Amino acid sequence: MFRTTKEMREFYNCPASGRYESFQKSEGWNIPALLIENILPLLRGGERMIDVGCGPGLVGEELEKSGWQGLLIGLDVAENRLHEARRHSVYGACVHADAYHLPFRNCCFDIVLSSAMVGLTGIRSIREMRRIVGPGGYLACVIAELKDIPVCRERFEKALLFLKKMSDAELIICKDLGSGYSFSNYGGEHFVLFVHRIVL
Repeated sequence: MFRTTKEMREFYNCPASGRYESFQKSEGWNIPALLIENILPLLRGGERMIDVGCGPGLVGEELEKSGWQGLLIGLDVAENRLHEARRHSVYGACVHADAYHLPFRNCCFDIVLSSAMVGLTGIRSIREMRRIVGPGGYLACVIAELKDIPVCRERFEKALLFLKKMSDAELIICKDLGSGYSFSNYGGEHFVLFVHRIVL
């Protein structure tokens, strides 16, 4: 799908990508809500959290509804999506960067979230997200399989294997989220949630 970060940035900065997100909402796109629903029992409040690949802020919107209080940073490669995310007051800051080079020191977050970005980006982004989670913290990511796009299907399969075998983390949730839609079932899309507790 995307061969380079530049291609990804150009796609998500395009106005048409915003129309796709509107379509997703109209079809009951529920991956951000399911991600938050599953991690809420792990939250005490006051955590330092980052939403990697935040897009227009749908994960932040769900956190806002939950009443969670803490520091949430949004990060995305597309400036236009970050502009939309900033409308949600739950984001303490929005950072323009790609998931392969996160501009943060090691172990500086309690929770790293990623909602359906992995599958487009692959294992390199998982390694980077893991790097910035501190001991006892959580890496919660939904990985996306787009079955009709061979490169995405291959990235999904590699990410699935990598997440199942992370040696420095305890796998506490592995849940099939299906097609990601409430109102329709798109056979070409498939999502799996992984939540790891970092032990080292």
